[in-house]
Amino acid sequence: AIPGGNARATKLGTASYNHDTIASTETQEYTLKLAWNTPIGTLTSYTGYADRYHEIFRDSDGTYVDLGYGVNYADQFTFQQAVDFVVDVWDRVDLVIGGFYLTDKNWIDYEIYGANLTKTQIMSRPLKTEAYAVYADANFKLTDRLSLGLGGRYSKDERWVSQTTLNGLGNVMVPYFQDTADFDGFT
Repeated sequence: AIPGGNARATKLGTASYNHDTIASTETQEYTLKLAWNTPIGTLTSYTGYADRYHEIFRDSDGTYVDLGYGVNYADQFTFQQAVDFVVDVWDRVDLVIGGFYLTDKNWIDYEIYGANLTKTQIMSRPLKTEAYAVYADANFKLTDRLSLGLGGRYSKDERWVSQTTLNGLGNVMVPYFQDTADFDGFT
């Protein structure tokens, strides 16, 4: 006998489900580039913004009855700004100096359903990243065939995450937590 009787697919190449799996994403992205030619070089600004929304609905129990179903929602907002200054006043030296900033915010929500589409778990996990960098790169033309490059970059990332997990009645299943991490370095 097959566990679940007629609740599962019995033929090769078929799947058991009673709700469609749907995955959708909506994305809006914008970029702006501005360049200003000065007497000593070109100052260029790059600005970017993205707004993304994701939804996933899935029947995960592998049967024709309502035993398990999940829904995921995710919102993501990203802003980034870079500024480069290319100095070109010297014949044998190319110089680029600049800076960079990024902020990225994500909100991820999960809803898990059990038998008869009874909500059994709700989880919310916001994440945030902020990143900064300053950099310089110089290329010295020693001869027509030989150049010396020298550059460096200082970067700093700050990350934050938290999570709340509740049961279907809104009671705490897993204690709330949050954590942060910072990374920095010179390369």
